Formats: sequence, C-alpha cells, structure tokens
Amino acid sequence: MYLGKPSIHHLHCYLDGWCHGNPNGLREALSFSHFVTWLEKKYEVKSTQGWEKIIDFWSVDEISALDHFFTLLDEFQQTS
Repeated sequence: MYLGKPSIHHLHCYLDGWCHGNPNGLREALSFSHFVTWLEKKYEVKSTQGWEKIIDFWSVDEISALDHFFTLLDEFQQTS
C-alpha cells in the first residue's frame, strides 16, 4: 500500500523518506546502516552501490528482490 507497487526501489525511496521525515529518523538510519554493512560483507561488494541495487542484482526481478530484502533482514537480525 505504501510502496505503490511491489518494488525494491520503491521500498528504498519509502524508507529513505521515512528516515528523513521521522523525528527519530537519524537514529533509525544509523541502525539501518549496520544492515547495509552486513549486506556488503555478505555479498563481498566493494563498490558504492546502494543496498537496493545489491539485492536487486542478486534477485530475479524487483518483486523477488523485495521478498529477498525481508529474508535478508531476518537473517541479519538473527546474526546480530
């Protein structure tokens, strides 16, 4: 509903806007950066690509990338 369509890129835009518009957004963004660091290590990414592009690259399409995001987030939370 909030994304408009199931898309990893729409999720990225939504989360970016939420972090910047939320009074606690800076704290949330810093917390999310740990996930991004973990993701870069997991996929051995050395470039400055955004997290959504990394997940999209390792997925079949944008819709599966969105599902993959939540799977990865669960994995990250279990390892943290």
